[in-house]
Amino acid sequence: VVFEKMLYGKAEIAAHEDINDKGQTIYIPSVKTTAIDDKTATKLTLAEKDIHITDTVAYRNLVPGEKYTVTGTAIDKTTGETLKDDAGKDVTAKASFKAEKANGTVDVEFVFDGSTLAGKTVVMYENIYYNNKLVGVHADISDEAQIIYVPSVKTAATDTKTETKLTYAEKDIKITDTVEYTNLIPGKTYKVTGTAVDKKTGKVIKDADGKAVTSEAEITPETADGKVDVDFIFDGSNLAGKTIVMFEEIRYEDKLIGVHADINDEAQTIYVPAIATEALDEVTGIHLSNAGDDVKVKDTVTYKNLIPGLTYRVAGTVMDKDTKKPLQNGGKDITAEAVFTPETADGTVDVEFTFSAKEFAGKTMVLFEKLYLVKNADNADANPDDTQKASESENTQNKTDNTSNKVEVDNENNNPADNSEVKEVLIAVHEDYSDENQTICVPQIKTTAKDAKSGTSMFYAEKSAKIVDTVSYRNLVPGKKYKVVGTAVDKSNGAPVIANGNNVTAEAEFVAKEATGKVDVVFTFDASLLAGRTIVMFENVYYENNLIATHADITDEAQTLYVPKIGTTAIDGERKDHNSTADSSVTIVDSVAYQNLVQGQTYRVTGKLMDKATGKALVIDGKEVTAVTEFTAAGTEGVVDVTFRFNGKGMTGKQLVVFEQLDVVTADGAYAIASHNDFNDAAQTITMIAPPKPKTGDYMSVVMYVLAGIAGVMAVICSFFRKKAVSKKKH
Repeated sequence: VVFEKMLYGKAEIAAHEDINDKGQTIYIPSVKTTAIDDKTATKLTLAEKDIHITDTVAYRNLVPGEKYTVTGTAIDKTTGETLKDDAGKDVTAKASFKAEKANGTVDVEFVFDGSTLAGKTVVMYENIYYNNKLVGVHADISDEAQIIYVPSVKTAATDTKTETKLTYAEKDIKITDTVEYTNLIPGKTYKVTGTAVDKKTGKVIKDADGKAVTSEAEITPETADGKVDVDFIFDGSNLAGKTIVMFEEIRYEDKLIGVHADINDEAQTIYVPAIATEALDEVTGIHLSNAGDDVKVKDTVTYKNLIPGLTYRVAGTVMDKDTKKPLQNGGKDITAEAVFTPETADGTVDVEFTFSAKEFAGKTMVLFEKLYLVKNADNADANPDDTQKASESENTQNKTDNTSNKVEVDNENNNPADNSEVKEVLIAVHEDYSDENQTICVPQIKTTAKDAKSGTSMFYAEKSAKIVDTVSYRNLVPGKKYKVVGTAVDKSNGAPVIANGNNVTAEAEFVAKEATGKVDVVFTFDASLLAGRTIVMFENVYYENNLIATHADITDEAQTLYVPKIGTTAIDGERKDHNSTADSSVTIVDSVAYQNLVQGQTYRVTGKLMDKATGKALVIDGKEVTAVTEFTAAGTEGVVDVTFRFNGKGMTGKQLVVFEQLDVVTADGAYAIASHNDFNDAAQTITMIAPPKPKTGDYMSVVMYVLAGIAGVMAVICSFFRKKAVSKKKH
C-alpha cells in the first residue's frame, strides 16, 4: 500500500495513509504450479500420442474480480528450450479466469502428441497476464512440483543358451530381455511386463500348450536410470521359423508409464531358425537308391531365419525308419556335414552322403539333419550389427570333410561344448520319420518263378517253354514307371542260358500304384536242349534306365527252376535182357531213371509201347499197350519201374520201343515235365523173339498125350449116349 504525505517546507500539510484504500494498493502476485499426468495421476507420463498434463497454478495476490490469463509452456529440462510435439509445434496451453479471491488456483490443461518424448524431463513454466500485461511468473527449471518425467524403455533380448539372438525351437527356451530404463522416480516400485510377439502377425506368441508367452519383473530403483532382466522360460518346440520380438511395458501402480514395442527393433528380436530337407539320390534323381556299394545322396537343407554372415554347420545322419537307429557302414554311423556362411537369412545348403547300401535292400532311410551355430572369434556375439560386413562377403557354402571346426555338443541339454578355439551350439533340427521329402527308399525285390503250365518250379524241355517269374517289390515310389529285366542263368556255372544263339531274357514295364506290389515277367523260349539243367531267374528293376533293385541269388529256391530229365532201360521181366519171347504172356519192365525233380512231389510215369517198324503205338485187341506208375520222389534223382504185360503171340521179329512221359501231379491235374521217346535208343528197345521149338522125344510124348486125351473124351461121349438109350426103353 502506498502511503503519501504533502509537505509545505518541512511541515506536513496533508496525508493519505489508508491501509485499506484499494486505490493506493499495489498487488504483487506470486505463482506456484503442480504438474500431474491425468492418466497416471503421478508425475510420470507415457510417451504417447495423447498426453494429458494438468498443471495446477496456485496464485496469490491477484485483484479479486479481475480477469486473468495463464499461459503455460512445456520446457525440456535438459536443453532449457521449449518442448516440441511430434509435429514440431511448441507444447503450450492457456487458461482464462476471473479471480474470485486474491488467492486461488486454476488448472492449465496441456494436451499434445508426446510419442517422441520418451526419456524427456519436462518442466511446466507458467505466466499470468492481466490486460495482456505479465503480472506473475513461475519458471523454476529445478522445481520438482512443476516437473513431469517421461520414462524411456529399451530392450536387448538374448537366448541364454546360444548367447545370441538365435534360439532353438525346443521345450525349454530361455530368453533374457535386458530392459534399460530412464527417467523413473527413484524409490518407487515398478512392474516390468514382457510379451513375446510374432513379428509376422503382430500377435502374441503362444507356446506349445497354447499359452501366451509373457514374463514380468518388479523393481524399486535407487536411481532414475538403470537396467532389469526379464526372463522368459517357455516351451517353444512349436516355434521353428518364427521371428519373435520382445515387447516390454513399465507400470507404476498399474498405470502404464513406459513402453518399448518396436516390431522392427533388432535389439529386442529373437530368431528361431527352421530347417527342412529334401533328399534325392544323385543317380535316380528321386527318393530311390539302389542297394549298391557306392550310393550318393544329396540332402538339400532349406534354412530359414538365420543371421547372415555367421558360420553354421549342418550335420546329417542316415537313420533306419524301422529300427529308429542310425544305419552303419563298417560299424560306424553314416554321416555327412557342410559348413557354410549365408549371405541371407533364408537359403539352401547341400549335404552330400556317400555310402554303401549293399546291405540295405528293403530299408527305408530317413536323413536327419541338425544345424549348429559355430561360435568363434569371428562371430563371438552373433549380433546382426556385428556381422553386417561379413554378410556382404562372398557366400561360402562349402561342403567339407574337414572336422577341425567340429566340437562335441551336449545335445541332450542343448549346451555348447567348450573349446579353446571353437564352440558350437544346436539351433535347429529336422528329424521327422514321416517326412517323405527326407526319405530315401532302397527297393527290394524277390521273385517266384513258376512254369506257366504246371504252376510248379519244374518245366518241360520243349520248344515253347513258358516261365512266369512273379517279381514282388517293396519300397518303390508310387506313380513312377519302372522296367523289370529278367535273365535266365545256369545254376551250375552262373552263365546266361542260351537258346537259339541268344540269351534267355524277358522284361516288363509297369507303373507302381503303391510302394509294394507284384509284376509278372514272362519268359518264352526254346528249352528243348535244357533237359537236366537247373535255371535261376535273375531280375533287375530300372527307373529311367538306372538300376534300383536286383535279385540275383543263385541259391534262392524261389527263383530256381528245374528241367527234369529221364532215361529208360527196358528189359524182359523173365529174361532180364532186351529180348522178349513172343508168347501169350509177355512182361517188360522199363526202369525209368529221373533227375532234377523236386523232392516230396507226386509224379506219374506213363509208358507206351511203340512199333519201331511203323513208328506207331503197338495195338492189341484195339488198344494201345500202356503202363503207369505213380510215385513220390524221395530225392531229386532216382529210378522207378514201369511194367508192361501183354499177349505177344505173333510178334516174332518185332522191335518194340518203350516211350515214357513223366508228369508232375498237382491239385489242378497232371502236367508233362519230361519224356524219353527215342526210336534209336537201344536201352529202351525190346526185340520180340520166337518161342523155342520142342525137342523130338518131347514131340512124340505130346502126341501120345493128345491121343490119350481124345480117347478119354470119346469114352465119355459114348457112355452118355448109352445111358440115354436105356432110359428110352424103360419108358
